[in-house]
This record gives sequence, C-alpha cells and structure tokens, in this order.
Amino acid sequence: MQYGLPYKGSKSKIANEIIDFLPPAKVLYDLFAGGCAITHAAILSGKWGKVVANDIGPWPGLFRDAAKGKYRNSYQWISREDFFKSKDPFERLVFSFGNDCRTYIYAEGDKNENFKRALHYAICFHDYGPMKDIGGPDLSVIDSCKTMKERRLMAYAILGGKEWYEKDIHLENLERLERLQNLERLERLQNLERLEVKQGDYFDVPIEEDSVIYLDPPYANTNGYGAKKLSDFDSERLYDWILEQKAPVYISEYQMPEDRFECIWERKVKSLINQSGPTEATERLFVPKGRDYIKTTLF
Repeated sequence: MQYGLPYKGSKSKIANEIIDFLPPAKVLYDLFAGGCAITHAAILSGKWGKVVANDIGPWPGLFRDAAKGKYRNSYQWISREDFFKSKDPFERLVFSFGNDCRTYIYAEGDKNENFKRALHYAICFHDYGPMKDIGGPDLSVIDSCKTMKERRLMAYAILGGKEWYEKDIHLENLERLERLQNLERLERLQNLERLEVKQGDYFDVPIEEDSVIYLDPPYANTNGYGAKKLSDFDSERLYDWILEQKAPVYISEYQMPEDRFECIWERKVKSLINQSGPTEATERLFVPKGRDYIKTTLF
C-alpha cells in the first residue's frame, strides 16, 4: 500500500515498520510530516487516539484536503510558465520533478513535453486536437473506457506499438493525481476524525501529556526537499529540543551524533534524495540515549 502524498523523501515503503516501533499513546505527533506517509499509516493503525501532522510547508493541509475529496476532479494541465508562477501546493506537487515541489516535471527542452500535453488533453478532456496537431494517432477509441485510469492505460497500450513512441513515456502527473484521489478512502472510513493539521516550526507545537513524537527532519548531506532548504535548517537546535522533551521521541535519519542518540532500527532502501541520483541508503530510527522507554520498543 502507498501512504500519504507522492512526496520526495516519503517514508511510504517503510511506514508500517516505523509505526510498529512507536508505542501507543493518546497522541502521536508527526512534526516533520512532509507527505504524511507516517501520519496516514498511523491513522489507519488505530494505535493513537489523535495524530497531529505538522510541517513548515502546506503538505499536511494538502493531505487532509485530498482525503476530503477536494481534488476529485482536478485534471488541469499546468504549463512550465504557470508552474513557476503558482503558489498552489497541489500544482507544485503534482507537476514537479521527483515530487520536489520546486522543479518543473519535464526538463527544459524535453522533446516529449508537447506529446505528453497532447496525451493529457486526450485522456482528461476528450480533446484529441492537440494529438492530431503533432501527428499522433486517433485516440478517440478510449471514450469507451469508464474510468480515468482505464482511459490512461488504454492510451498507453495504443501508443506502445508506434515507432515514434518512447518505451517509458507516461504521465507522472496523472499517476500522482490518482494517488491523491485514493486518499478519499480515509474520509469514507471516518478516520479523519483522528487527524489534526498544523503548519509551522516543530518547536512551536505544544505537546500534550501521554504522547509520542516522531521526527523526520531534513537529512544531512542531501539536497533537501519541500518548502524549506537544508541550508536553512538548524540541526543542533533540533537535537537540543529533542533532549528537552519528556515524551518519547523517535527520529528518522541516516546518521545522528553518537554521544547523544542511538539507533534502534535500520533498513537498506533505495534513496532518491541525493544530488548524485538514486542510491542505496540505510534508513535508521534513533532515540535519545539513556531513556527508559527504549527498552519497551526493543523487546
């Protein structure tokens, strides 16, 4: 299952494993929620009475809105020019490269950009003119399909045999939109009653008693992602804040200072957030050293 928004640095693939390590309590705080993969998995788990999703960016609000069905019929095409003018988190997420919310989904000069626009218009708007204008095939047969996903898959099948069609062409933006629309299941299950959304710095969120805190801060030695650049983030301030908390705190990172924190879980995963491109990385879960609550999660 995919959890949360399609977001760079998402913990979707390991969300359930992380949730298993976090102890039950009245409230779970996901203070660097990002794409809300952990928030999503936590809500479905029923392990906490309330889940507070906070981020410096607007992504928890986007997650909530998607779950409420706000983007059910949002199929607009966002041009390169409109993308860089837009401040709409939905447009920035769906039409960004690698879900980084900063870079347009297609590289400048991409020879397939016009083709993908024409394909988008055919699938979403039943408008086959743009495809005809670039010498593409007649896709009107996809009108027989009942759902948007069926239309997309049939169009891919038709195009697959064309010499001018490149094998790996697909509309990433529509696949991301379908994922956002799938979040509506949370609303139907009435799980959103457990969700509280905030936007701001982690240290401004008041922590209730009988709580657990989960942190997924910007990782060191990566190019950052989302609304805040890595160079703007003060890791030392975070470390001091963690050690001041009375509630159990669990931190996702690659590395943390060994004199203050210890690793209680790790797993190798494919990382997409390094500047050099996809690499294998080791995701780790850390806790402050010398805290009694460590024993309850290890055994």
